[in-house]
Amino acid sequence: MGTYNLLNYFQQPTSTGDNVYESAGTNVFTGTLYFNGVSYTAAQINAVLAGSGNGTVILNQVVTKYSTGTAIAVAGKAVIAGGTGLAMTLAAPVPYAVCDINVLTLASGNVVVTCAAGVTFDGTNNTATFNAVADRIVIGYKSATQWEIHLNNSVTLSSV
Repeated sequence: MGTYNLLNYFQQPTSTGDNVYESAGTNVFTGTLYFNGVSYTAAQINAVLAGSGNGTVILNQVVTKYSTGTAIAVAGKAVIAGGTGLAMTLAAPVPYAVCDINVLTLASGNVVVTCAAGVTFDGTNNTATFNAVADRIVIGYKSATQWEIHLNNSVTLSSV
């Protein structure tokens, strides 16, 4: 899995026209942030924080490449690129999460994604098996214990 860090840095303010200002030792953001070319205003981010009730911001545009068996991030695009017979896990969904799992390349074997204990993809099945390139599933938050399937392209679901 590739790891990508988002720098936690704001340019220090030089005038009152800056997008960030210093107030009692705290940087305050008032402008627009860009993630993967998508802009988010301070008001949009604040609305997400207020609506979620838990202070979690989820950016569904994050793309992560996987080539070994590991845990898949619950939000963003998971691209399987390489590997042989991968066993992967997927944690419980969180509000506003959308997860897109897609097999780009696979040396051999299947990619098997198993949900966390007590979690299902559709109310019954907790395991997804991808056995070919271009197999893809897009899922979103339905409840704390269930994903909702938005798209399923040749992925076999089962209960294990």
